[in-house]
Amino acid sequence: MEDLGGDHWKEEIVAGTVRYYDPKTKKVVKIPESELAGRTIEAEVKGVEGQAHVEHHLSAELVERIKSVAFTFAEVHPGRLDKWIYDFCLDQTPEREVVVHEMMAEMYTRFVQPYDALGRKKEVYSVVLACSTYPWAFLPADGGKEYVWGGREYASLTREEVEHICHEWLKEHGPPSR
Repeated sequence: MEDLGGDHWKEEIVAGTVRYYDPKTKKVVKIPESELAGRTIEAEVKGVEGQAHVEHHLSAELVERIKSVAFTFAEVHPGRLDKWIYDFCLDQTPEREVVVHEMMAEMYTRFVQPYDALGRKKEVYSVVLACSTYPWAFLPADGGKEYVWGGREYASLTREEVEHICHEWLKEHGPPSR
């Protein structure tokens, strides 16, 4: 195996070989593509320049669920599927995080329509994401006249819609426990 530290990753790689991050040596090496294990993804590894293939520990069923979440949010939170999978691999409790993202996806699809403008979809995603992490930030303050969340203004959502999304989240899922 050839060590590909430094800027060597930028060089053209011989056809049929891939960059592989070896967790034992903490180095990137070039290996034949045929030697890749079945559960590898191409991702940016912390401390490694460029992308490399890494093995993941997630079950096939969990990967399918991640694909579904990634598909739901593709328009408002784009990214390679490999990155989604790798990010869940980094979580201490990936199963639990996938469940939270599935709840977010269900809530998001309830409040957007396929014909909605992208700006509205992004705002709904932003509200749902915030509710999954700190929903109390959307509860009415000052008798319901103002909202606290950095004074965020929404171009597409009314205050009533934001409040409704948050109240629906709290009613169904309660406050976040992450």
